[in-house]
Amino acid sequence: MRFRDRTEYGANLLRDILASPAPVTPGRDGWDLAGIALALGAGAWLFAYKMRSFLGLGTTGDMYSFVQCSTSWLHGDFLRDNCWGKVLSIHAYLFVPVLAIFSRPFGAPGLLFALSLAASSMFAAIVRVLRLLAVPGPAAIVFALVATAMPLSLHLYQDEVSGFHVELLVPAMALWLFYFLLRRSMAGAVAMALVLLSVKEDSTVLTCLVGAVAFVETAIREFDGGSYRDREAVERWCNKPALVVMLMGALALPLLLHVIKAASPAGFIGFSVFRRLRLENGQEVHDGGQLFHFVILHLGAMAGSPQATRWMALVIPATFGLACLRPHLVPLGLFSVLISWLMNDDLLWPPRFAAALTFFLLISMVGFASLFHTLMSRVGLKPWRTIVLTALIPLTAWIVAEVYTAQLAAVPTAERVYALAPYLRFSPAERAEADRLFSVYRRRSLRSDPVIASDFLFRYAHDRNLYWVGKLGGRPKPIWILWDDGDRNIKDAGVPLSEYQLRAREGRFSLYHRIP
Repeated sequence: MRFRDRTEYGANLLRDILASPAPVTPGRDGWDLAGIALALGAGAWLFAYKMRSFLGLGTTGDMYSFVQCSTSWLHGDFLRDNCWGKVLSIHAYLFVPVLAIFSRPFGAPGLLFALSLAASSMFAAIVRVLRLLAVPGPAAIVFALVATAMPLSLHLYQDEVSGFHVELLVPAMALWLFYFLLRRSMAGAVAMALVLLSVKEDSTVLTCLVGAVAFVETAIREFDGGSYRDREAVERWCNKPALVVMLMGALALPLLLHVIKAASPAGFIGFSVFRRLRLENGQEVHDGGQLFHFVILHLGAMAGSPQATRWMALVIPATFGLACLRPHLVPLGLFSVLISWLMNDDLLWPPRFAAALTFFLLISMVGFASLFHTLMSRVGLKPWRTIVLTALIPLTAWIVAEVYTAQLAAVPTAERVYALAPYLRFSPAERAEADRLFSVYRRRSLRSDPVIASDFLFRYAHDRNLYWVGKLGGRPKPIWILWDDGDRNIKDAGVPLSEYQLRAREGRFSLYHRIP
């Protein structure tokens, strides 16, 4: 082989590795049904786990807030709950009212079902993206199963204690956005971007990130030296829907911040948006422009932050090593820790981790597609391809086992999802006592009766009129109190107990009713 031929061969090989294959229109076959069945199976497994945690009194807090603010518009008050009040003055949760489809008839379990559907949708999106990138059905389904069932994915959906945050729906939405971007479907990409941006103001960063990955993937695959002078060539390598989506993300941030400000009482915006940031050296910002200026000047500090350090430690095990095939994209992924850094939160807290997990899945998919395509295109006859694939099976299984082990070391609680064994704070006997006692409240109370409860007894309360202990200022006086005496003394909760009568007690649990 002449030097020029070897150089051309090497350049083509490098392009095959660094860029995903050209999108194709996957045919409909039996593997589509298999993918749908496995996607639904994965969602059902997750739903079974979530319901065991819910029924076992393993959830509290934010999930019940989301139940209330998802349905408040049906009662004439948009995005309000009994904990934080006007939620729109804190976060632009514009997608949350849509969840009333699930929470209105079923309460908190409805949100858990929505989360399970999101897990199934994420599985389906991975399969569709890989098939779009010319990966055969069996390989696409196996990869989707491995990625959806990996400990980091389960850790996100597990979301112990709270059980649900609307941000957990983001990976599925972002992967479908990526699918439409690879197809260069302007209508599909814009529609999916609007859905993603409606989740929360944080989603603007991820929207831009997904658009950037799609743009770079297309440009590397299609760009030919000097083709920037050729209009047709530019049309080929310039992914216009990706540019539009990035622009949408950039414009949406100030718009969403304005929505929050407009919904906030006078003087409240500083606390709800900017003063909640935990910036280094105690610095403060007061508007979006100052925040943008701060981020630009402190990109180095972000790259050296504990959140970025942890992200870098996860990028190889989280992508099965496929990040090595996308070294040019890895720096982009650091922006997925932006919100965690600004808030000084743990990167692995599920609502914060959603963006990072999405990026890991993105580069895993495109890396796997390019690796598969390169192997198949460089191996000649079909029998040899079968031999190569067969030889790779034990190697792949070993890699997956090592990756799962490394991920479990980072998120050991995910192991409980495999076993359908959530951590429960009460024994079966104690839960039986709670069931008997608080069934009295369920029978004798009205749905309109205000009620407060110990943290892990929220499940028993009528969710619409559940109030939070410690946040009763300006709220109706509770008529019922569902209490766990083994958690803390009710006198420490600031409730005037003289106004209440003890109706019944079972073991560590007490039921109080306000004296008429």
